[in-house]
Amino acid sequence: MSFQQPVQGVQLVLNVYMQCKEAKLRDVARLEETKVSESLMGYVDATVRSVSKFKWAFAKIEYFCSSLLGQAVCHTGNIIRNTAQNKRDYFFLLEHDWILLPSKLQQNLRSMFDLLDSSVSYITLQRGGRTQYEMLPGKLNLRRYGYTNNPYLSSISFLKRITSTKAGLCSKASSRDWEYITSRYCSEYNCKTSLMGTPGSRPSIYHVDGRFLSYAANSSTGPLFHNLRTSMTKYLAQETSAQTIIREIDQTCTKYRYLCSPLYIRKKFMLHLFEFAMQNQMKNLGLIPSIAQFLNDSVLATQIAKGELPGRACLRQLSS
Repeated sequence: MSFQQPVQGVQLVLNVYMQCKEAKLRDVARLEETKVSESLMGYVDATVRSVSKFKWAFAKIEYFCSSLLGQAVCHTGNIIRNTAQNKRDYFFLLEHDWILLPSKLQQNLRSMFDLLDSSVSYITLQRGGRTQYEMLPGKLNLRRYGYTNNPYLSSISFLKRITSTKAGLCSKASSRDWEYITSRYCSEYNCKTSLMGTPGSRPSIYHVDGRFLSYAANSSTGPLFHNLRTSMTKYLAQETSAQTIIREIDQTCTKYRYLCSPLYIRKKFMLHLFEFAMQNQMKNLGLIPSIAQFLNDSVLATQIAKGELPGRACLRQLSS
């Protein structure tokens, strides 16, 4: 999402990127120009319907097909490079599987814009469940290294920099390691990345991890599918507002922090998988077929067995 800011206020332009084809696309394509795979039609339609509920908040919304974040960032960078003229233009990245807690945000959008107009080019919010970052005094803690796909707000110059031909990162946008590749570049060339938060402050964002969302829904795990199940049902039936849901999520994650930990659903997943293995003698059935049966998802089972998802050490023990 890009922010184009005239003198009177903030104008929001939203680009939505989603998987429209079962096979990986070589390039980003417009949704209206793409024949969506039958198996993904429900997901694409639901995404468009959900986003459309908030069309009043945006000057423009466009839908694109790409399941790779690197492609999406580079594509948006090219669009902005050709359209953004104002020095006070900004870029906000948000993947679909994050929980944001408005009450824990310690600075408003305007103050973040002011920081981006000074010496700071990239701000990411304090994430729940992460402890490896050293927190320094002050509301803005500079980490002069690295890059992450965690939700972040950046200057347009930063986006142009990492998507430039000189940086060469967009030539690798189809790689699963694009985040790591970009982080290595920012470490080497000092992108002046920053972490918003104060020592001892409560996290303002949590990563649910989209690879476990279907599991969480099927097993009624976590705040959205267990503690807030009734509210979410009302929201999906359009019987309550998005603002009400956001407020309830904020309150639930504040009162029961462990529910929103990025490790919570993963731990529940592994526990249920172990129980399933004990009941069904996974060693005799085979690792991938067992997980596929457990999840009713053969693709996800293959990813887990290959070590592409958390918990691979435990799964190696199961398969040994």
